[in-house]
Amino acid sequence: MINSEKQQYQQQQQNQQEELKSIEEQPETSNSKIFQGIDLQQLTQKHVWNVGEKILAELSNQYYKKTVEQSQKSIDQPQNQQIYKYYIHFESCDKRLDRWVFDNEVKDPLDFNNQDPMNLSQLQQSSMSLNRNESQSYNQSGLKRVTRHAQRKQDEINPTNQEFYDSNPEIKELEKKHQETTKVRNIEKIFFGDYEINTWYFSPYPEEYGNQSILYICEFCLKYMRKQKTIIQHKTKCQFKSPQGKLIYQDKKVKELFQKQEKKSSADDKQNLTSISIYQVDGVESKLYCQNLCLLAKLFLDHKTLYFDVSPFLFYVMTEDTKEESHIVGYFSKEKTMSNDYNLACIMVLPPYQRRGYGKFLIGLSYQLSMNEGRICTAERPLSDMGKVSYKSFWTDTLLEALLQVKGSISIKELSEFTYIKVEDIIQTLSSLNLVRYWKGQYVITNFNVKLIEEHFKKKEDQNAKNPRKPVKFKPNLLQQ
Repeated sequence: MINSEKQQYQQQQQNQQEELKSIEEQPETSNSKIFQGIDLQQLTQKHVWNVGEKILAELSNQYYKKTVEQSQKSIDQPQNQQIYKYYIHFESCDKRLDRWVFDNEVKDPLDFNNQDPMNLSQLQQSSMSLNRNESQSYNQSGLKRVTRHAQRKQDEINPTNQEFYDSNPEIKELEKKHQETTKVRNIEKIFFGDYEINTWYFSPYPEEYGNQSILYICEFCLKYMRKQKTIIQHKTKCQFKSPQGKLIYQDKKVKELFQKQEKKSSADDKQNLTSISIYQVDGVESKLYCQNLCLLAKLFLDHKTLYFDVSPFLFYVMTEDTKEESHIVGYFSKEKTMSNDYNLACIMVLPPYQRRGYGKFLIGLSYQLSMNEGRICTAERPLSDMGKVSYKSFWTDTLLEALLQVKGSISIKELSEFTYIKVEDIIQTLSSLNLVRYWKGQYVITNFNVKLIEEHFKKKEDQNAKNPRKPVKFKPNLLQQ
């Protein structure tokens, strides 16, 4: 089924790109442009590193161990100099830090026998466990630090991604193949609307586009192109100014401000008067659009596997709106027929719009849809590192607000029915805050302190006040269907 979907998708893409190809030039293949403006004398290779070898590279003014994932060489240079580039992965770090480096940017670990220039603990502390960092931030806001016993209980409830794969042999094998296929990022950056965005991960665009280091993507129809002149001409013909779906949510209050603003308003005022909308897009009705959305999302999601078979899914696309256009911020997808009580399959917010509360906005919408159906749900596992942070923040704020309303006198099951958050997620979140303990065969809420929780929210408000673009506070109120 997936192969047929892929073939159909490729045929659609071929038909879609015929007009675009007619005005594109073939990409230059000369290696000389790669090294333009670079001192070739400094790049003359001293040693050829093989794939899998451990070497040292600089990151944030420190040298760290890295693994060679792929190498390339160019001999199209004066005096037939052989210049090597290596695609490297930093140990204990996320793949979005992977990059290409030249010979003169790497060092042999043997050169540092008598000294230790590597501050590995500093790097690992920032990249190992985002859950741990998140819980520490809540401890700093006044809540008690998590004990080792509580941490062990939390790990039992919410296993790590590696434990998840170990307990599912078939998924583990698929993950291994996925890692091998996607270990080298194919597209370095995209031009999307007014933004030039560095990509994070591999995405399976068609070969003639996936081999380009830069792609130009229309922010309205999501068609992708190889040349800047192609996207310029496409913008004059594109008929879309918003996602190809049904509007189900809109921030009407901000929309009214747009309608009342004067023509002489400053650019800053217009930026602060951004409205928010949500469009529901059906994978059957807008198949090509949803497939292109998935390819775009894969550039910023490591474990996303849905590319072509989009028919069983609904996509909820968030936009920032001006008077005439709706600009894509992010989206989440969910199955039309929920299985295993999952209310979210995939979530992505584009890098220029991150740290504004949009991730929690989308998570809140997924739970509102679950409430409308009367189902207690959770997100599909495993979660990405940034997904864990967003969900931890959403669960924490939602649960603490609920506890404040009932003054803590509530069981975990009742709290689940009140918030529509699964019991397992509640135990995991409250355990990290040291607000629950295992007693007489069950988990009970304990250490409830109204003052500390109020201080927690007060500190968050103070932090948000310093942000020039305040995070969105979302209370779902869907439009009438």
